[in-house]
Amino acid sequence: QRCGFIPTSAVIILIAAVSSLCGLNMANVISLVPGNKSFSKDIEYSAAFRYFVGREAFYFTEVLFSLAILCQIIASIVDTAQVFDTFMGSPYSGDVSSSIGIRLIPAPIRLISWNSEEACNDSTRDDATTCSPFDETIDGEIFLTFGYIISAAIFIPISMLNLEDNIIW
Repeated sequence: QRCGFIPTSAVIILIAAVSSLCGLNMANVISLVPGNKSFSKDIEYSAAFRYFVGREAFYFTEVLFSLAILCQIIASIVDTAQVFDTFMGSPYSGDVSSSIGIRLIPAPIRLISWNSEEACNDSTRDDATTCSPFDETIDGEIFLTFGYIISAAIFIPISMLNLEDNIIW
């Protein structure tokens, strides 16, 4: 928010253009796999490396791709849980204006609530825009928040399906 509209927009447009070119190049490479001119085979990302570069490149790209996807999944789970917690702790959630977390570690186990009006309007905060649910915890504490439970309840059943079966979601 401090860079301004034009530099931020320029970087987003540049990244979108480079990502599009990379995707088009990968589609071109997959079409060059023998017998796949019309994309009749189910060739995945790393399989193209196996055809053209070799088995070592296949394993290397498979590990890198899996690690990148794992990082993206973890970040998305945390972000989705925080969105649910923020919504539940906001005044827009109606009668329920706080989110609940269960502190598992350190003992004893206890319930902790979070409310955006109390936590984000604190006069000791420098910047209210950095307010996120349960961010005032001590290092080493482990929480199971209501937002995480909601996220798990929604996404675990979907994750059990094949990609073709859950495309409706």
